[in-house]
Amino acid sequence: MVTLRSGLLGVEIGLPAPAGLIPLIPKYVMCERGLWLRGRIGFCRVISHYGPGGLEEALNRAGLSLTYDAAYGASMPYARGFDVIEYVSPRTALETRVLSGRGELQHVLMRAVTALADKVGLSSLGLTGSYAMGIEREFSDVDLAVYGGDAAQVVYDLFTSAAVPVSCETEFGGFKLEGWPCVPWRRGLLSDVPTPVSWVGVPPSLASHCKAFTERGPSPSRLAPFRGVLTVPGGQPEGLLYPPCVRSEEGYVIVSYEYNAGGPLYQGGVLEVTGLLAATEDVIFLGSRELPGSLRLLKPYRS
Repeated sequence: MVTLRSGLLGVEIGLPAPAGLIPLIPKYVMCERGLWLRGRIGFCRVISHYGPGGLEEALNRAGLSLTYDAAYGASMPYARGFDVIEYVSPRTALETRVLSGRGELQHVLMRAVTALADKVGLSSLGLTGSYAMGIEREFSDVDLAVYGGDAAQVVYDLFTSAAVPVSCETEFGGFKLEGWPCVPWRRGLLSDVPTPVSWVGVPPSLASHCKAFTERGPSPSRLAPFRGVLTVPGGQPEGLLYPPCVRSEEGYVIVSYEYNAGGPLYQGGVLEVTGLLAATEDVIFLGSRELPGSLRLLKPYRS
């Protein structure tokens, strides 16, 4: 959780960034009649939906400007370090909330945490979203971080087998999914938890699971539109960590800035892929503002 001097509350994006900058999703700004409260201070939500289009809309509402980063060949939503007055990691946020035992909705949080901790252990979890910010409402999701590929696979199995769908979205701010059944792999209702629970897989360090970030960075001259049919082997745990990152049988690495592509990429299959290609690296990027892209399932993966 990140708080800026302006009063903006946001969530860090798990991508490498230049020193002194934090990639940020703006979520709430101070306002007079906000539905979310921290003490007597009201907050209004600025992000209405996720994905490339949703992020751009939220940046405009929050009054944040983009900063060009040649490593990505794009303008990025960076907050400057000296504008940050509070930075709390998901693990610290969860520890603080669990130990404090405070809040009218503490019982909801503890039910959600227990449902996942029983499967992967409390040390594999962190807390994000409105509960981490201390402004949760009775309708708020419980947003959890799940650390490591092994734990992410366990939580994926839990949600796909036990969660009840809340919605069946296929479009995320311009990025589209087509051909998959409605399976609540990352957001749904779990037994005994009255509000939806959502989660995101987190690698040991920023993007450490993905060679597209550990070995190089795309440059503007190398990025070009791509559309093709690729076979992605199922069961790659890197697909469940942010950013989802999997290999195809044809030798491409597919990276998605949109986490909702993670489950489909983890399932694998014969996929029609649309995105941006860094040709000299054989890396395809999904979920960018320049070309949001899409995934279409042509045939499920068979090992």
